[in-house]
Amino acid sequence: MKRAICLVLLSVFALSLSTAAYAEDATKFDQAYFSADMVGNTVERVDEVTLEGHTCYMYVPASNRVGTLLAFAPMMMVFGDEAYTADSVLATVNEKGFGEIAKRDGACILFVNPLESWDSAADAANAEALFLSFYSIYSSNPLLVFENGTATKVDAETGEESTVYPGSLFGVQLIGEGKGADFIAANYLKALPFLTNYGPQEGLTGAGPVCGVALFSPTAVPMKAEDGVAIPLAIVNGPADADQVAASYSDSTVEAMVVIDADVTGFDADIFKTVYDAIVSKYHFALTMYYPSPQYTLSGIMEVNNQTTLASGKVIESYAYLPEGISYDQDHSIPLVLYFHGWGGEGEAMLSWTDWPLVGKENGFVVIGVDQHGDSTAAETIELLDQLLVQYPFIDPSRVYATGFSMGSSKSWNLGLKYADRFAGIMPTSLGIFPEDETTDMMSFVKDGVILPVFYIGGGLSPLPELPAAEANIVNDAFKVLWQMNDLGEYAFNEASGSIWGVSADSQRIIPSRDKNTEQVLVVDSFVNPDGNTYTWLSVNLNLAHDSCRNDSAVMWSYMSQFSRNADGSLSIGE
Repeated sequence: MKRAICLVLLSVFALSLSTAAYAEDATKFDQAYFSADMVGNTVERVDEVTLEGHTCYMYVPASNRVGTLLAFAPMMMVFGDEAYTADSVLATVNEKGFGEIAKRDGACILFVNPLESWDSAADAANAEALFLSFYSIYSSNPLLVFENGTATKVDAETGEESTVYPGSLFGVQLIGEGKGADFIAANYLKALPFLTNYGPQEGLTGAGPVCGVALFSPTAVPMKAEDGVAIPLAIVNGPADADQVAASYSDSTVEAMVVIDADVTGFDADIFKTVYDAIVSKYHFALTMYYPSPQYTLSGIMEVNNQTTLASGKVIESYAYLPEGISYDQDHSIPLVLYFHGWGGEGEAMLSWTDWPLVGKENGFVVIGVDQHGDSTAAETIELLDQLLVQYPFIDPSRVYATGFSMGSSKSWNLGLKYADRFAGIMPTSLGIFPEDETTDMMSFVKDGVILPVFYIGGGLSPLPELPAAEANIVNDAFKVLWQMNDLGEYAFNEASGSIWGVSADSQRIIPSRDKNTEQVLVVDSFVNPDGNTYTWLSVNLNLAHDSCRNDSAVMWSYMSQFSRNADGSLSIGE
């Protein structure tokens, strides 16, 4: 009996060793695994640069995010109490928390020295010129090729070349200590002129506040002027009125923070990392207002830049957003949403304005934003999809969905109608279809037994053709094919229907929400198929012009996630 017990124990022990060995060999699907092919900058360094007579030092971290993830790459400028040297920059980076943030976010940090001293008249007179010069040293243009943290930019008019570092106007951040903090407070807590360096749109002028400010040990910070602007502001060990001052810069869109620690003078690593995540990097300013910045790492979302080479040699860049906390061990288990941006934009920032990655995190699916897709045909995009399915074997090919805004809406229509048997559904927003080949009869895309679930959204206040009309437009063109494909009969716009869609719906749902400080009302019309199921939803966001509403993504997913595409082209409908 004792011998039998011993054998059992030995067997259990052997099994536990086997399990442990398996666990050690199992793939760890984390950020390091998914971003292994991303090439940013491998060795940290400090470069000396001169801007408007100021000697500055650019810290370039060893991070594969440097130059690969551009849309929200920080433009972080640091103003010290004393002038920096290359050695003191490295000491500040390593001792005060800047290095950890720089590596995590791929931030190239500019340490700025004064002309004379930050409290001099010469520096005050040069403040605006200095600020504008920051836009000459940073760029987030995805058409640039960054290597080891820099790219060469060529002026289209003069042909002059300049060296730029990755950094976006959606990440303009000012960090100051002592006299440097006082300089920021005196000169930059207001609307400032800027030059766009976002996406392919460079060189346009505008004015607005910075995205975030942290002041360490300032002696004076002015109250926001009566006609001033809100600014995300952190004051650390500031003047006696710091609470009132900070509150004056906050409003319904941005927060402020005051930190008091008598044991700290100047920069402190723990405090810096806290205020950076809580205030400085939490928002970005675009057009006329602040928006929440994605902060994907803090939200448990892994962000990966992909470079995919097609058979023709063409390289397509894309951005994958993979939720942490879900299992990637099983093949064909996770849905995919492909996103296509609008004209003049790119696949990172425009995607963030939709909240699709956050919806993916909440619902356990992967989102991939395809960059500069206007240069690729629908067939090339399908080739990209095929390669992504190989690269990410956990993606379920039966649950692939396409969505996009404006030009990306047209791409979604082209993909869905032409390759309906490859998609479980499409969710185009804010535009009809521009056929890739005007000689092709789009009705030829209709195949027996192949139905395409569609959730379309148009802006009720848009000046562009986002809604159908009595005089046919590109939305009517898309609906004509869709009606045939989904067995809804012939589509013809009928004003007598009383519907903005020109056809009567079977049911309607009204969904109120709020986005961009505006009350949004999404009106969803449903059209029932002869088989008793609904595959077609046409929606109008009544108060929206030509824009994205981040609340709409979760609504679209709640409708479309029920569908999956079978190998024979038929649909399955789940709960």
